Amino acid sequence: MNSLSYIKSVIVISVLVIFSNQLVLGQNKIKPAFRSPVDFPIRLSGTFAELRSGHFHSGIDIKTYEQIGKKVYAIADGYISRINISSGGYGKALYVTHRNGYTSVFAHLSSYNRTLNNFIIEQQRKNKSYEIDISLEKDKFFYKKGDIIAYTGNTGHSMGPHLHFELRETLSQKPVNPLDFGIKVKDNISPIIYGVKVYSDTEMYYLNEIIDVKNRTNSNYHLEKDTIDVFGDVSFGIQTIDMLDDTPNHDGVYSVKLFVEDTLYFKWEAKKFSFTETRYINSFVDYSEHEMSKRRFMKTKIEPNNNLGMYSYLKNNGVIVIKNNELLNIRYEVTDVFNNSSECNFVVRGGNVNKFNLKKEKISCIPLTWDDAHSLVFDDFEINFLKKSFYDDINFSYFVDNNNEIGEVYHIAKSDIPVQRYFNFSILQNDIPDSLVKKAVWMEIYEKKYFPVKTTLMDKRIVAKTRSFGDYVLMIDTIAPKIEILNPQKIYLNKKNNKISCIISDSLSGIKSYSCYLNNKWVLSAYDDKNDMLTYEFDEFVNKGDNTLIIQVVDEKANYTEKELFFQYK
Repeated sequence: MNSLSYIKSVIVISVLVIFSNQLVLGQNKIKPAFRSPVDFPIRLSGTFAELRSGHFHSGIDIKTYEQIGKKVYAIADGYISRINISSGGYGKALYVTHRNGYTSVFAHLSSYNRTLNNFIIEQQRKNKSYEIDISLEKDKFFYKKGDIIAYTGNTGHSMGPHLHFELRETLSQKPVNPLDFGIKVKDNISPIIYGVKVYSDTEMYYLNEIIDVKNRTNSNYHLEKDTIDVFGDVSFGIQTIDMLDDTPNHDGVYSVKLFVEDTLYFKWEAKKFSFTETRYINSFVDYSEHEMSKRRFMKTKIEPNNNLGMYSYLKNNGVIVIKNNELLNIRYEVTDVFNNSSECNFVVRGGNVNKFNLKKEKISCIPLTWDDAHSLVFDDFEINFLKKSFYDDINFSYFVDNNNEIGEVYHIAKSDIPVQRYFNFSILQNDIPDSLVKKAVWMEIYEKKYFPVKTTLMDKRIVAKTRSFGDYVLMIDTIAPKIEILNPQKIYLNKKNNKISCIISDSLSGIKSYSCYLNNKWVLSAYDDKNDMLTYEFDEFVNKGDNTLIIQVVDEKANYTEKELFFQYK
């Protein structure tokens, strides 16, 4: 072989080796390793993709032992890409974008490091708003792995001090399971199975039965019935949770598999999902059962408008066809992220349809298809649905209760039917004086409590926007918000006692805005809407001696309240 041929051969071999290595890396993508976001052993109160109302949990909840102010660290080199502060939701949140294609998210914080705190206060004062949402350039704030970036807290819709921690793919912003990336948590406990639910719905009969767990042997669960009689197209649901060492919390599992005669039929995994698909949880779980009993069963059957991407294997959309007298062995296998697993085995037997419950008599209703838009008019009441508002075809019902002390109550379908997309309903404003129309607000009635619904005026109609079926009433909100100052009048404050707090609340439409003015100058105040708490922490604008603080609150219907507080600062 001459030298030229030899060189060509070497080049070809080198290219093939590089290409082969790229293929191997592509097939076995190496996940980056991150350090822990905290400096203490991690115990969890919530896991990734845990089942929540209307969404999957997008991160892990790290216990802080009922304390706030614990240090939060950068899990890898990266820059601060977003700062978001809200009175609800994530509260004080921080987003760090890393070079390896991931973004880390920290929520419910109490504060940030000194540099970030100073920058944030400057932005809040500039916008005259406690709530801010800022996207930042790469060169603004860069931190190395292990740098302190924030401190844990209990802000936003947090039910107790903890750190909500997320990992997202930077480009897609899809949250991924942080426990897949080397973050260590002690877990030697297998998932717990509470029961199985069996479904069938044919033209002749229905089956909707829960079979609870009777006992278990190690990680093998046994149902109250060893053999379950079914007929025709059958699907299943399972109620299961996971528990971790040294914590009593009921957390979410990592995967659920269903086998029919040892053949995989269904597999769901908590690896990642998109925020645009998280509401499909209403189809993934048995929504009606949860509304009734608060039990969540994860279903195998995939409804037509369920586009959840967390199914890693499906056969016949999770539905099994069983013949008369046929016996099938069914096995559920449930695992957590650390490969602890549990099983539940049972037998289904195809039976005679005459042995089953006859189909319930249909209530007078309107059939609505899931993939069409619908406009319904009942006298001066109107309801409009977009395409793909439902997960499957539904039977829609509507009536008005005129014999109610609070006014006419509008019953819009059954509250146990889930809705995927926002829909509008409205009524003509004929019976409401013009002076009060702008004060009208739709309220949802749920468990004897009233919750405001986004209400607007359009073409002489009072329009509500919601994603829930149930009972609604139209009310007129002329009641001003309440302000209850927790500090006494004529108070004396100093460096140790250096804040003023008050409870602000509104009985109908809800708080829209709030402001604090110290000696006629706008000052920054923080609002915690879960506790209705508004707090002004003293800053450089407080005078030694006499001061006047004015608190102003406005609700969604422009009702206004103001209170004045005089205090001395030493």
